[in-house]
Amino acid sequence: MLALQHLWARLRAAPSQPFARAMATVAGTSIAAVSLWTLIAHNFVTYGPSEGPSMYPTIPSHRSYNILSRRHKHGRNIQVGDIIVYQSPMFQGRRACKRVIGMPGDYVVRDPSLSPTVGDARIPGLYEGASDGVREEPVMVQVPEGHVWVAGDNLSYSRDSRFHGPVPMALIQGKTLYVGDGWFNWTSLRKPQLQPAMLADEKMGMEVSLPG
Repeated sequence: MLALQHLWARLRAAPSQPFARAMATVAGTSIAAVSLWTLIAHNFVTYGPSEGPSMYPTIPSHRSYNILSRRHKHGRNIQVGDIIVYQSPMFQGRRACKRVIGMPGDYVVRDPSLSPTVGDARIPGLYEGASDGVREEPVMVQVPEGHVWVAGDNLSYSRDSRFHGPVPMALIQGKTLYVGDGWFNWTSLRKPQLQPAMLADEKMGMEVSLPG
């Protein structure tokens, strides 16, 4: 930043020539544009590429682009069903895109029979001590404070909380608002994608209250 300020000062101090004035204008405009984009990308909205089968069919397995809301960074106002982008706790320097399944304090079921493998690779820790042919019982997990439980929509090809456990909210970089091809075809993901399960008595109450 100091180097840019020094360059701007030198250009302004240059002789009053058309070329020097033009260069000063270009430099000033570029500095302002970069600063504005940095401010927007870090605090409001940004976009980035996404590739892989873990969120199919919600997000295409081929290369696509996500528009992210930075206002949800660090888990602010995140809800169950939101699709988030976070720093991968498994691969340094890489990001992951998954759906929030559980919030702090929620209970989630990790059932080996429903998701025994990910890309034909067994999930670590789920089969240790289990005998061949013996079905391992589901495990109830409570999401700790300051964390979320995430899963890919395509469970058979997703490395998610079943692998690395709950994700710290500090790793969340944003919430996915739109997914598209980078040009004119975009799908909104802003509305809730999941609905809470209802108890039998709640369903009965709704049926009784319906007119007719």
